[in-house]
This record gives sequence, structure tokens and C-alpha cells, in this order.
Amino acid sequence: TYTLEAGDAQQCHYMAYGHVTDFTLSGASGEAVKVASTWRGREKLTMTKTAGQAVPTVNEVIQFGNGKLYLDTPTTAIGTTQKTSTLVGFTLKVTTGLQAIWTADGALTFSTITNVAPGATLDVSFEYDASATAEETAYRAQTTRYLRLKFDGTTLTTAGTTYSKKALVIDVAGVWDKFPPLEDKDANDIITGTLRVLDNETNFCTISVINELTALP
Repeated sequence: TYTLEAGDAQQCHYMAYGHVTDFTLSGASGEAVKVASTWRGREKLTMTKTAGQAVPTVNEVIQFGNGKLYLDTPTTAIGTTQKTSTLVGFTLKVTTGLQAIWTADGALTFSTITNVAPGATLDVSFEYDASATAEETAYRAQTTRYLRLKFDGTTLTTAGTTYSKKALVIDVAGVWDKFPPLEDKDANDIITGTLRVLDNETNFCTISVINELTALP
């Protein structure tokens, strides 16, 4: 959990025991990958701004165009088969399973948090091509799919044995929940499937950020 602080020289507020209940990662053609999150805390209170606080430096933007899509079956290692010239957008929605617990503890704020089952869905927008129709077939058969989204950045100063570049890697296992009718994007046919992430698979939902930070800011 974190204490969040926001404001200016006139007024500052803080929220203690902050935790993320859900978050979204998304990307689309010609854009940067974006993150949004919902935080829950005990209450909002006023305070004097903490001296010396500084905004962390962001030294790299994750570009959607640098991404790669991989799709495989559970009989093949995740991240084996790249699908090229087909991914035009994605939205990963994750419910973390962090849940506030209210007890009779002499206060009207929640006492603690617990972990319940998390959940996730992944919307993937395809060019309507052979890759898209293959996934429609997997949808009709309810075949489990292993999916990797990998976004490479600049070269690491000190390359490791697994990664030579900064990266965002999203690994999920799931089945397609739906494939609605075709959509129109700039007079071009695309289709968006929704993958329901399974919690009984090894690759349930793993998000890896490869950088050169030794600790969170």
C-alpha cells in the first residue's frame, strides 16, 4: 500500500493506505502505450506538502509501433509464433483482487485489505486477415490461446541474458469470449476479439517491465 499526496502551495491532500483495485493498459496504431488505474484509500485529508518531493523522470515512452504479437497453443512455449502485420490495438483490463475489509475497529474507515480472485480481459484488434480468421476459428472451438505482447525500447546499458533492450512484456492465457462483427477503421476492415484470461493456466497474466531501475521511484 502507498500514501498518495497531491496539491500545490495553497492546499495539499493525502490519502493513506492506497491500493490499486483495477488498472488498464492500452495501445493503438500511431500512439504510445497508456496506463490508467483506480486507487482506493481510507480517506482524503489535508496536510502540509512534504518538502523535497519531486516528480520521477520518465526517460522513455513505450511506442505501440515497436510492439509484437505472439499467439500459440498450450503445447507450444508462449512467445513462439509471431503474428505480423495484423495488430492494430489492444486493451488489457485487470481487476487486482485487492479488496477493502470493514470491521468494527473503532473507526469508520476500512481496517485492512485482503486478496480475492483477480480477473482480466484482453481486447485485441486485428486487421481482418488470416491471423484474425484463425483466432475466430479458435473462438468457435473454445481453444485455449497463449498470447504475448512485447514492446521493445532502447538498448540496455548492461544487457542481461534474457533481454538486451528495455521492454514491456504482457503474457496471458485464455479463451476468446467473443468476436463481434467487423468494424471500420479508415475505410479498412478490422475485428476486435475479447480474450477472457484464465486463472487455471501457468501464464495467467504476467506483466514484466524491463528497465535499469534498482527500485521504484
